[in-house]
Amino acid sequence: MIPASQRMQAVLNMRKASANGGDFIFPSGTASGHIEASTVKKQHYAALEIAEVEPFVLYTLRHTCLTRWAKHMAPFTLHVLAGHTDMNTTKRYIHPDEARIREAMSKVWGGHSFGHSRENGDLKVAAENAVTDRFDKDLTGTTRRN
Repeated sequence: MIPASQRMQAVLNMRKASANGGDFIFPSGTASGHIEASTVKKQHYAALEIAEVEPFVLYTLRHTCLTRWAKHMAPFTLHVLAGHTDMNTTKRYIHPDEARIREAMSKVWGGHSFGHSRENGDLKVAAENAVTDRFDKDLTGTTRRN
C-alpha cells in the first residue's frame, strides 16, 4: 500500500462516494463492474486524442514515476512501493551517477575527520579527495595515481 497525501485521500473518498454504493472507486460498465485492461487502454487512447498529444505507452507513466522516486529513496523502499517480487526488476529504475555515489559515501564518512586541518575535516573535500592505498578508482574502473 502506498501512503496517500490528504489531497489524494479526499479525491479517492469523493470518487467512492459517487460510486453509488459500489465497491470500486473507478467503476466501469464492464460485466465485472471493475475497470479492465481493455477499458484502461480505450480510455487512454481517447484521452490522447482529446489532448492532441503523440501516442505513448501507458506504462511509461509508471516507469517515469518509479525512476523519479528512485532518486529520493532507498532501493529496497522503492522495491516495496513498486510491488516487485524480484529486486532485479527494481534495478531498472535506479540510475546512480558519480555525484550520487560520492554523496552517499560522504554520508558514510560523516562522523570521521580525515586529518587535523580544517580542510581535511570538510566532508565535501574528503569525498572529493578520498584515496585508498594511494590509488583511486573512478567509476569507469580506471585506476589513477594521486
